[in-house]
Amino acid sequence: MFFEPRTIDFDINLNKHFEAPPYSQAVEVGGSVELRCHPPLGVPPPTVYWLKNSAPLETDTNLIVSREGHLLVGQARLEDTANYTCVAENVAAHRLSEAARLIVYVNGGWSPWSAWSECSPSCGHGMKKRSRLCINPAPFDGGLTCQGPSVQRSDCTSECPALCGSISWSTLYSVAWQMHELNEVSKIQARIHIFLFDIIRC
Repeated sequence: MFFEPRTIDFDINLNKHFEAPPYSQAVEVGGSVELRCHPPLGVPPPTVYWLKNSAPLETDTNLIVSREGHLLVGQARLEDTANYTCVAENVAAHRLSEAARLIVYVNGGWSPWSAWSECSPSCGHGMKKRSRLCINPAPFDGGLTCQGPSVQRSDCTSECPALCGSISWSTLYSVAWQMHELNEVSKIQARIHIFLFDIIRC
């Protein structure tokens, strides 16, 4: 008995549409992210690789294509910001996904506080301030700006120059005390006298 050889026909094909294409994502610098790609069904099953800005992706220890075809970014760097395309290929055809945009952003950080300013005004009670800038680092590519105030203010007191003339502080205190016993007109006059002594400096 003789058997005739049979020819087995394989339906070689590759579907046009990805089961699940990669989608755009944003990640903070130093963070990890995964661009997932589920290729079209095909016979034989397609091989998956990636393009970065339309050029073949050069993988390294930080950019890895998993056994399933997903792109893994271990620690995102600024230079990893790009358009990534998943490519599925077998002997029948090759398919390209829509490009997925990966954005690596930087959140802002404060610089150290500056030194305190001089007390203003320079005599008596006043105010001093210090400032800082959102440049350590500056926000980049959609990163958050710094939280909190950029300027701080604080009360301060500066010593005033001595008053001219022979009037003493005890005399001024005595005059101020006597104002309690005076009528309103006399109080105003006494305030004027003290004010004049206060503005005349040596």
